[in-house]
Amino acid sequence: MGADGGTDLRARKLSVATKKVVRNSESSAGAEARLQAARRCALSGHVLQEPMCCDSNGDLFNYEEVLTAIVDQRELPARFSHLTSRSAVLKLQGTTNPAYQTFLDLNNTAALGPAPLICPITSVELGASAFVAFWTCGHVVSKEAVGSSTHTCPVCEEHSVRVIPLLSGRQGVQSAARTRPVQTVTSGKDRRLKRLNRRLEKK
Repeated sequence: MGADGGTDLRARKLSVATKKVVRNSESSAGAEARLQAARRCALSGHVLQEPMCCDSNGDLFNYEEVLTAIVDQRELPARFSHLTSRSAVLKLQGTTNPAYQTFLDLNNTAALGPAPLICPITSVELGASAFVAFWTCGHVVSKEAVGSSTHTCPVCEEHSVRVIPLLSGRQGVQSAARTRPVQTVTSGKDRRLKRLNRRLEKK
């Protein structure tokens, strides 16, 4: 009887330990996905570069790539079928991570480098903790910096009815993002954005 009881106890302990390992593995995978999503355009898988934008789901995009897809009336995955006009995204007013541009200048691989944005208040990197974007002003800050004033931007103190949790989705970026090289095409970006905006205004 005692032996049976001891065996059952060891079995229960093993079961509990196994569940902890599984939960830790899932947590690690989720953190990895969030770090990837904080550095890659959810639509194309290219590295995030300013100007950036987000949608109401908290996915991050390169603003130019979203405008191009809208202007060209490109057929998008079902997940992004709501991206049909500029009003579907918020152009972000983020604080650039000084280490990010250095990383882009020195690397031409898909290595996981620093995040493009940091919180202007806590200096935490995007993806390292929970971040939000204020729809009225576009500022991006860590949730820790918001405190109890959940709808007041701590940067400009403007009230925003919509506060978007960033990277809250669990699907992450397109799978191709892990194998694509870093692309840092910045020459003429302002001119391209102006042309895209003019084309959208004519629609």
